[in-house]
Amino acid sequence: LGYHFCKVQAQSLIASLEKVNLVRFVTTEGPKVLIDGIHFSSGEDRVDLATLFFENASGVLARKIYWEEGLKPSITALKKRLEERGYLNPAISGPRTAFTDDKRGVELFFDSELGTQTLVSQVIVGSSEIPEAKQKAILDLKPGEPFNIDKMREGKKKLLQYYQTQGYVDAKLGEDSDSYVITRDQKNAIIRIDAVQGKKYYVGKVEVEGNKKTQKEIILGGMKLKSGDVYDPAAVRKSEEDIAVLGLFSKVEIVPSISSTDPNRKDLKILVDETKPGFGEIGFGGFYEDPRLRLRGFLGIGYRNLF
Repeated sequence: LGYHFCKVQAQSLIASLEKVNLVRFVTTEGPKVLIDGIHFSSGEDRVDLATLFFENASGVLARKIYWEEGLKPSITALKKRLEERGYLNPAISGPRTAFTDDKRGVELFFDSELGTQTLVSQVIVGSSEIPEAKQKAILDLKPGEPFNIDKMREGKKKLLQYYQTQGYVDAKLGEDSDSYVITRDQKNAIIRIDAVQGKKYYVGKVEVEGNKKTQKEIILGGMKLKSGDVYDPAAVRKSEEDIAVLGLFSKVEIVPSISSTDPNRKDLKILVDETKPGFGEIGFGGFYEDPRLRLRGFLGIGYRNLF
């Protein structure tokens, strides 16, 4: 809470007659310490480090109230933000503290070195069935912007998901460490994404198994894919959810397998386990309405899967 010089003393008093041990905590708060200023040895000519520090500071530090234990995670958060801005190896240590005579204020002094800012100089995508412009739009990595490893990873993740929605479920984009090269002077990053797309799969047969009372058409109505469509694993998962929402089954699972007649097709088997169609509920309760207590019971019956 900012009471950096707070002291707490525990006093124990044994009350022998009552056979209890009383513990009193005597607290001397001292003054609340506010941060009067924050200074960095270098880098402030390029980045407003003080503002960036407080924007990402932990706890009360964000309100410029001094909290010693919060400094370490706040420095870690500041480094993370600098890395997002292209400073890949920022060094920040400290701080040294200088308290005012009345101990109500403190100046913080950090040793800092940002290093060179690395910018994206070129984005290269390998040839594939997906147009180059489409791949770059999904990656969202533009020449001239600060190089951000996390943003590159997120872009690769989105691109891989897009490949899968286009039927390339075995696509690979390579390791992150192989996806970029930093020039010797640390000023530029060349990003190269080479996709190994693999086969393009289509949906083969779609079968239903486990239904005894539910009509096949009811189940197939929840499917987002039909025979001949481009195979999309995300659509398969969504189909599972939509069929489960019908409330007719205790278990829904769609199992894909390579077609025995066409290696470029995946057959889909919808496995369901029906719940018991009949159900009943019974309950009992009461409430007080002056001047008497009223009791009520209820009974309900229903039948699923009637139509």
